[in-house]
This record gives sequence, structure tokens and C-alpha cells, in this order.
Amino acid sequence: KRRSQLGSCDYQYGEKKSSLRLSTVGDYRGHESLVIRLLHDEEQELHFWFQDMNELGGQYRQRGLYLFAGPVGSGKTTLMHELAKSLFKGQQ
Repeated sequence: KRRSQLGSCDYQYGEKKSSLRLSTVGDYRGHESLVIRLLHDEEQELHFWFQDMNELGGQYRQRGLYLFAGPVGSGKTTLMHELAKSLFKGQQ
């Protein structure tokens, strides 16, 4: 079984510099997952309005990789919870 690993590095592109935080974790079946967090100092305004949830309706029911990205405190976890609630509505 593989042990969890953590690491970080700085990445320079053009005049901008970002920091990467990497972490891996293995499961009981021997599969390994990698999480890459991109950290940068730029302030951005990102908005998602829950009125747009209907537009996401059929999209999140499809198979595939779902990527939730955004700065700390931008509502990624809240969006995941709302999608899960609407996906399993009436099945409890």
C-alpha cells in the first residue's frame, strides 16, 4: 500500500508566479489519487448564481470527470452539496 505524499513547488510563467501544492493518497485497492492545488495571489471575482442550477440540470447527471475549481471561499463545496441534493432528491 502506498503512503500519502505531500509536496509543493513554485511555477514561473512569464512574469507571473504560482505555487502548486500536490498530494497523493492510495486506497485499499492499490489505486492512487492525485490532487493539485494551484495557488496564486491575483484577486478575481467569480460568480455562480444558484438560479443557473437548472442549466446545469442534465449536465451533471452524465458520466465523466467533474472539476470544481476556484479560490478558497468561492463556494465549491456548497455547489457540490447543492448538486448532490438535487441529484438524490426524493430518494431518501
